[in-house]
Amino acid sequence: MTEQTRVVLKQALYLSPVERAELIEQLFASFDFPARDDVDSLWAIEVEERIDAHDQGKSE
Repeated sequence: MTEQTRVVLKQALYLSPVERAELIEQLFASFDFPARDDVDSLWAIEVEERIDAHDQGKSE
């Protein structure tokens, strides 16, 4: 890790959890790969299924 990267990381750690999550998402989105839409769609389905299972009392 370069010194510049260490500085950026140190500054990022002072952000709120929500801001860090948004930063991570933006960094992740900067990687251009064809399967990204597929991955996003699959995660959206998984999240909905987990929410439904929780709402139905099937998970904690």
